[in-house]
Amino acid sequence: MRLPAARSRGALLVAGAATVLLCSLMYSIPEHVHLAMPVQLPLTAVDRAIPFWPLSGLVYFGVFVFMAASFLTLRGARAWRFLHASLVAQAIGMLCFLLWPTTYPRELYPLPASTGALGAALVHFVRISDAPVNCLPSLHVCTVTLCVLALRGSRWSGPAAILALPLAASTLTFKQHYLADAITGAALGAIAWWLVRATERDAQSRAINAGP
Repeated sequence: MRLPAARSRGALLVAGAATVLLCSLMYSIPEHVHLAMPVQLPLTAVDRAIPFWPLSGLVYFGVFVFMAASFLTLRGARAWRFLHASLVAQAIGMLCFLLWPTTYPRELYPLPASTGALGAALVHFVRISDAPVNCLPSLHVCTVTLCVLALRGSRWSGPAAILALPLAASTLTFKQHYLADAITGAALGAIAWWLVRATERDAQSRAINAGP
């Protein structure tokens, strides 16, 4: 099956908006529907060693700016591949959250006494708007990985790779994810990108073999 790909920039932007809405829906469903009891993963030595830094929420929320900027930078087939891979990753993530929901022990990380007003506001916002589930895999890290792969080979490749590190690390310092979530999130992004690339190559191969 050939993946759909319109040519106009307008169609791409509309598809981007539709992808955001669909991904948001797929993320929100497992927040309210569980096919099993959410489980709490054991904190590793790395998880325990990483400090809780409320101000890193600025970097954590920066992933949405990074995603939008990456998408607007892309052109043609690579932009469509980014959208397709994002949908594939979100669908796989939703299945993981539904079938094996994981939860994060936020209660172990109250606000440090030194937290300022901005840090407290960031923590308060995320903790009332986003349930401590949908942990493994981390879709934040998955999105960062997809952006880096989509920009690979462009002039933005280096800056994207540099920005990816603090964006991924913020999921740990903001105490939203386990280390295992970040690792599996990166793997999910790479797998989704590979699956879409493989599908595209298969479609191209079939078209060549079919001839005129």
